[in-house]
Amino acid sequence: GSWVDLLTMRHPMHAVSVTSRVLEAEAADLMRTFFQKQRHKSRPFA
Repeated sequence: GSWVDLLTMRHPMHAVSVTSRVLEAEAADLMRTFFQKQRHKSRPFA
């Protein structure tokens, strides 16, 4: 969302390191719970 792509930009003093799958289970649980609540809101009598 910016005009500067920080992940591909080379800089002598700064570097971006990405670690995947950190808090994966927690994030999945939050998303699952959120969308279950959203579905329940759209069908309150189901």
